[in-house]
Amino acid sequence: MPRVTCRALTHFHTGVDRSADRPVDRITGQAATCAFAVPEFVISVGLLLVLSLWTGRLPAVTLTGADGDPATWTMLIMPVLALVIPQTGWNTCIVRGALADQAAIPHVEAAHFDGLPIRPPARPSPLSPSAPTSPRLPSSLAPHPRR
Repeated sequence: MPRVTCRALTHFHTGVDRSADRPVDRITGQAATCAFAVPEFVISVGLLLVLSLWTGRLPAVTLTGADGDPATWTMLIMPVLALVIPQTGWNTCIVRGALADQAAIPHVEAAHFDGLPIRPPARPSPLSPSAPTSPRLPSSLAPHPRR
């Protein structure tokens, strides 16, 4: 049986094989592949073992009141996690593939070669010349002086 990976699925959907060279990308891709390859019932049994039986943090069953609602909000955590984990893996694979395709577009590569950093700083340094010193309107939006 052929091995299905996040990269293979991305190549199938987008038609482009953008294999990541960074270890973080490889680990993220493998974790995402594992997350959506495992069925929900296997994930729910694993969550039941870890969160209920071994740690005792969450209830193992959902008890309902007379109105049909769960007795406490903690009874909803495991079912939601069992449904969210595989979907998160699938979404991660698709988004990573789309971002890799967009990063390979010629104008993005040209911007990178011109010196634009791949990851801009989260907050500009106050000492950088591009940091705003006072809130001013651009000249095109500033009111014209009356003569």
